Amino acid sequence: MNKKLVLIRVDANRRRGMGHLFRMINLSGVLSSMGVESLFVIIEDEVAERILGEKETSYTVYPSGTSELEIIQDILKTAKDFPDVWIYDILNTEISWIRSIKEKNVKVVTFDDEAGGLEAADLVINSIVHSWGNYDPSSARARLLEGAEYAVLNSCIFELRKERTIRPGHPFSIGITMGGSDAYGVTISIVEALDSFASGEHEIVVFTGPHFRYMLDLEKVVEKCRHKVVIKDMVQNLHEELDTMDLIICAGGVTLFEISAMGLPSLAFAKEPHERLTIKYFQSLGACGSIGSRTKQGDDSMREELHEYLNNISLLNSFASSNYKRFRQNCTLKPALEIVGL
Repeated sequence: MNKKLVLIRVDANRRRGMGHLFRMINLSGVLSSMGVESLFVIIEDEVAERILGEKETSYTVYPSGTSELEIIQDILKTAKDFPDVWIYDILNTEISWIRSIKEKNVKVVTFDDEAGGLEAADLVINSIVHSWGNYDPSSARARLLEGAEYAVLNSCIFELRKERTIRPGHPFSIGITMGGSDAYGVTISIVEALDSFASGEHEIVVFTGPHFRYMLDLEKVVEKCRHKVVIKDMVQNLHEELDTMDLIICAGGVTLFEISAMGLPSLAFAKEPHERLTIKYFQSLGACGSIGSRTKQGDDSMREELHEYLNNISLLNSFASSNYKRFRQNCTLKPALEIVGL
């Protein structure tokens, strides 16, 4: 009996970041444990290709500028065996793409899709909060699964889950991670804001990714910082590194889910508009604090928000407690089972 084949169409680059790629790598690992083979299809990107190669993952690369319909037509024309399921993790899709794929009796699943997928896909999995509640079952044809219970997370996250407490009156460690690219250089603004926080000498660890392009500027800011700051670039075991921190400052994407599942307290900054509602949702759970957004607040507002949280250790500890109680099991199994069942 032939194994089920899933094609995963995902992109990673300096503008988009690396989160979608890592999410699909995590999903493919769970699918593999269920006997499902995965084939990644990406637009050329040196970093993405290196990561997939290191993971010993099967992948196909198309040149920059190739249209989505050209990719679809080429795959369906040249493939020896059609995939059983075609997954999109590129945010919004177009109806024409999905219909072209489904003409070959291939099931289509899209992630975090508020456009064509809702109309034409077989299954839409929206775990990013901005899509929650924006679904009209009377007009949409796809089956929709939404909410944090369908978040695709690294399986090691739940092995690192534990109760955590910051000791009042003592210096504590702060980790900063703004994703694989940090296209807007938010990391630098955060370090500058922390530099103005004079209470205690805290250890600050900055984690940068493979597409980070502001290293020289960051190093200049770090050199002048009153706190001890260490830069760790492209670490192989990011989650284990984050596990050693007392507090994490991150963006409002998948990393926020992962940090929360580890039981860590976090302060989140919205790099993109849709991340504001994700952060707002986590705030409503008492799971994180917000230090603003790129589109709404400047560095002064970020500094004020940061200082307010850093001076309230009991609130930070309440975030950790809420996260430890809420995330109890690996939620990646849910979307994987739904995909296998199509």
